[in-house]
Amino acid sequence: MIRSLIVDDEPRAIRGLQILIDQYCPEILLIGSANNINEAYKLIIKEKPDLVFLDINMPNGSGIDLLNRINRTTQTKVIFTTAYDEFAITAIRLSAIDYLLKPVDKHELIEAVDRFKNTSQIREQFDIFSEILDQKRTDRFSISTIDGIRVVKYSDVNFLSSEKNYTRFHLVGSTLITSKPLGEYEKLLDQQKFVRVHRSHLINIEKIIEFDKKKGNVILENGDVVEVSRNRKEFLIDKLQNL
Repeated sequence: MIRSLIVDDEPRAIRGLQILIDQYCPEILLIGSANNINEAYKLIIKEKPDLVFLDINMPNGSGIDLLNRINRTTQTKVIFTTAYDEFAITAIRLSAIDYLLKPVDKHELIEAVDRFKNTSQIREQFDIFSEILDQKRTDRFSISTIDGIRVVKYSDVNFLSSEKNYTRFHLVGSTLITSKPLGEYEKLLDQQKFVRVHRSHLINIEKIIEFDKKKGNVILENGDVVEVSRNRKEFLIDKLQNL
């Protein structure tokens, strides 16, 4: 059984999630709930749950504050629950952290629990998430792969290529594949640095050393040659001229 807690300042949200878990997630054993971070902290230290469903926005301290308190002392994993906030959701996705949008959908809950059973969380994910939410500059992000979580520096990314519903990251010295489509990363990554030059290619513009307009390709620092589609040439030229 997965011993779990719910942390949320809204009693209705706690009750609603409890009902869904009871009906659709028999592998989860709810051992308690809390409606503020101080109460939650004491409960987590005492019970040492496997999983916490953690609301981000709460009075008198956020879920991020709680996470920073528990992350050095426990191996508890987290699935965030949140009302829709575009910036917060972008930060969560880019940090490869799992989340559920309120009101929680039963299918999304089941999928999140399944992912919990098959993936790990590392401290760097939450550090990155906190940095993004605080609008601090961060030079790294997380990538979910079939083997786990990989923390990557932006400066190590040459380009991304689409492989149907997957994305291959071409890094300095290696490549890796993630299950998100290329369009998802186009939305998540800094659009001033990462430019869509083809339906199958998203390039780190800082890695470009030459653009051959006649051949329709760019040459990167490491020697890779990446095709540029005809309708993206002028867009790319404009980006390069404004570096």
